[in-house]
Amino acid sequence: MFFEHCQVSDFQLETQHGITAIYTSQGKFFTEHVVNASGGWSSELFAGIGLTIPVALQPVYVANFLVSVNDIPESLPIIADFVNQAYFRRWRGSILHMHQPRRRQGKDIASSFSRATMNPDGANVIYDALSFNVHHQQLEDYVGKVTNRFPKMGQPVYAGGYHSFFDITPDLKFILGLDTQVGNLYHCLGAGQALKYAPIFGELIADLIIEQQITYDAIGIEEFGISRFIDKDISHYWHTESLVQNSL
Repeated sequence: MFFEHCQVSDFQLETQHGITAIYTSQGKFFTEHVVNASGGWSSELFAGIGLTIPVALQPVYVANFLVSVNDIPESLPIIADFVNQAYFRRWRGSILHMHQPRRRQGKDIASSFSRATMNPDGANVIYDALSFNVHHQQLEDYVGKVTNRFPKMGQPVYAGGYHSFFDITPDLKFILGLDTQVGNLYHCLGAGQALKYAPIFGELIADLIIEQQITYDAIGIEEFGISRFIDKDISHYWHTESLVQNSL
């Protein structure tokens, strides 16, 4: 059974059995297992039962440009441009969609977690009116990236922009597997690129719940467990050398 537009508001938590029921906008549902795939809403959602989920939002500016259909054929692939530090892809109709990747420097990650801590609305910031504005310098910068990538393209016409958000973790790795405090809660959280892995994530979590083990011989998800953050100062991850990169 699948429900759309069904907001989860709270959980019924029992010491021996974990989460036994979920309170939603469409009523109360009893459950044996719970999979947390709520992304940037996780921190606020599970704080009510005393769980700390280390996920924050990192904003990126997205821009759409109207161009000729001859400049962006239907076969145009998604382009990860390492020179201009941007992603390009065809959007609806004759629109070129672009954005820059999430930031990987430790100070930027720390800044994102600071904003999440101070934002009482959690991930609902996505729908804030301030997320739908752009200043002149941002637009000029993006127009320059478009013309540098597609030098034969005519002058692109700005067709709107907004702030999009990546879900990130302190070390930019996924959070997968069983929770350390609630015995029937499983996490399936990304770090800015989970959409690409969604099919295999579904199979992994299903195997964990049904078979109580992973059936993929070459895959060990222990390194992605939420246990790596338990009783640790997460600021440690913001100074890790492997994060101080600005690559795509």
